[in-house]
Amino acid sequence: MPADDKLDQRPDLISRDDQFLCRLNEVIEANIGDELFGVSDLAGAMALSRVHLYRKIHRLTGKNISQFIRERRLQYARELLLKDVATVAEIAYRAGFTSPAYFSKCFHEYYGYPPGEVKKRNGPADREIPSLEEPPAFPG
Repeated sequence: MPADDKLDQRPDLISRDDQFLCRLNEVIEANIGDELFGVSDLAGAMALSRVHLYRKIHRLTGKNISQFIRERRLQYARELLLKDVATVAEIAYRAGFTSPAYFSKCFHEYYGYPPGEVKKRNGPADREIPSLEEPPAFPG
């Protein structure tokens, strides 16, 4: 086996792009409830210009910065909805949306159904759902 193949198989080696995306998600998750957290704040936290951050996120994900932040907020909100910890409106605010109506609109566009139907479409929430604070456990 060539030496390069051995490097590709080591789980402790993470590409710079993956490291960047992990750091990006960490920064967003740390500010998820702040409705004023936006592109400039994220660029500052990542020590990049807005233009450089846009180019890098777009190259890696095909999304613009605002869309990336919004989708991460929606994913967080869905986790909370599955856990049934609060009302849809309360979860909208916890996820950093300033309006429950706008949250519902974005949620429906992203997932294809309204936030009130999360429990119906995904069954009981007695299964383990990873939190933002804890990294996922890897088997092994």
